[in-house]
Amino acid sequence: MKMANQLAYANSWKDAVVQLPGPVAKVRRLARDYTLRLRSLLDRKQEVSFLRCLAFHHVFDDQRKSFEQIIQLLKRRGDFVNTEDCLSIAKGDSKITGRYFHLSFDDGYKNVVRNAVPILHEQQVPMLFFVPTKWINADFQTAQRFSMDIANYRQPLEMATWNDLRDMARHGFEIGSHTQSHVRLSTLSQNLADLDEELTGSKHQIEEQLGIVCT
Repeated sequence: MKMANQLAYANSWKDAVVQLPGPVAKVRRLARDYTLRLRSLLDRKQEVSFLRCLAFHHVFDDQRKSFEQIIQLLKRRGDFVNTEDCLSIAKGDSKITGRYFHLSFDDGYKNVVRNAVPILHEQQVPMLFFVPTKWINADFQTAQRFSMDIANYRQPLEMATWNDLRDMARHGFEIGSHTQSHVRLSTLSQNLADLDEELTGSKHQIEEQLGIVCT
């Protein structure tokens, strides 16, 4: 049974993500693509300094090579900074004297641990992994509920374990709170107790499990 469940996890981007979009999604995609293309045409001049915050969610097995190429390309364009330096620049405490990137991943998927982390470790690129603590260590049925019913993937995605996160922390990667259950916080605006539990509860759980300070 365990082997059958493991085989049922989606390891391919095409299996888990690609789907025929509805009309609204098509319009949004076209608008986004045209906006990015226009911006790239207007922004041909090499910028002397900037800070870019890049947020990813997954690196499936069939995306690993492309992800490595993206990281290498960005390293030729600028330098990656950790979260402390990123916030210092964003708040104006440090001047932007170069071209900087900050990299983060959301949602706590195992494919990030399997495919992205080895590349980032080899390339010496810092990364912040935002995890929803309720779903870490999830069994197959729980991971299926999160990835398909909440995150809207087509197939179940395996979740990282606390041991995965401990190993990442030992190798210098940052682990951040992404709430407990991945709830939309606006739905809790009238319930401060649940809002506090989603935010501080996840922070405390990360600290207890990993023995680190989660800021």
